[in-house]
Amino acid sequence: IKLFLIQKEYSPDYGANEIYSLSIDIDEQKKVEARLGEEKEKAEDANKSKSAFLANMSHEIRTPLNAIVGFSELLASANTQEEKDQFLQILKMNNNMLLQLINDILDIAKIEAGALEFNYTDVDVNLLTSELNTKFELKLKDKDKIKLVYEPAPSAHTIYTDRNRLTQVLFNFMSNALKFMESVIIRIGHKPTDNGLYFYVRYTAIGIKEEAPGGVFGCFARSHTEKNGNVLGLPISKTIIDNFGAE
Repeated sequence: IKLFLIQKEYSPDYGANEIYSLSIDIDEQKKVEARLGEEKEKAEDANKSKSAFLANMSHEIRTPLNAIVGFSELLASANTQEEKDQFLQILKMNNNMLLQLINDILDIAKIEAGALEFNYTDVDVNLLTSELNTKFELKLKDKDKIKLVYEPAPSAHTIYTDRNRLTQVLFNFMSNALKFMESVIIRIGHKPTDNGLYFYVRYTAIGIKEEAPGGVFGCFARSHTEKNGNVLGLPISKTIIDNFGAE
């Protein structure tokens, strides 16, 4: 896009009009304006998403808190050991839920600030996935219809990575499987490839809604609003995977 300014002036020496023109190229200015408009629209969308996220998180936090308060009072007045054990189990479950939620919120805050920490060491992958499998078997002990299948690599593997963050990614994927799965089998494992190690958590799920692709990994996105639980696991996992330089 160019703007032209033309000025005519009479010249007595030549007895004719002289024409002066000024050409201004505003292509770059228009590109900048377009980029600013896009950034403004993204910022407005992000603010709306954050508002919805905060409203959702307030509900998510209240749910385990209400359970903790309520069952603490019931525990104090329980008459039998069986009742006490039942209430303690519910309290433990909600304590873990609240702790996980708070940890996820703190990680999201660190991601937003670009301050998520990574500590790299040599990690025995078979030992890591075996421990994760054991942890989830305990979570599934009351779910008779769900089967967890552990598929370790046939040989030992040691990689240089952040053990806690890798565990966090796999844990988030397995938690997601419990939330959205339609099959009765969850498979977790790893195997060597030409480019390194391939980790997987496999199950049949309800899928992602058409309007959601690309958005489920956003910090404030939710594909299935009817499902309970916070929506922080996938964006945290994506950030960790990106920092690992993995796919």
